[in-house]
Amino acid sequence: MNFTDIGIDFSKYSLIGKQTYSACRGKTQKNVVIDHVAKTIEYTIAITICKSRSCSKTYLSNNNLVIIPKVNNKYILKTKIIEQNL
Repeated sequence: MNFTDIGIDFSKYSLIGKQTYSACRGKTQKNVVIDHVAKTIEYTIAITICKSRSCSKTYLSNNNLVIIPKVNNKYILKTKIIEQNL
């Protein structure tokens, strides 16, 4: 996929993501904290998981893509996945 075709200006923005899987009614909340002193990006994804038997056979993939202000390749990306029950 060519992301420039969808209007992302990579001279101004960076794109981060983390693939996750959840049951059919799962929901996600995303939070990004950029620490310019420590040169880290903390990307937290909270997933609300459906525990119903009707959901147990259906899983969805999510790339969790987020556009952030431009950072260079010296930044370390730290991802944290938090699972919560629906």
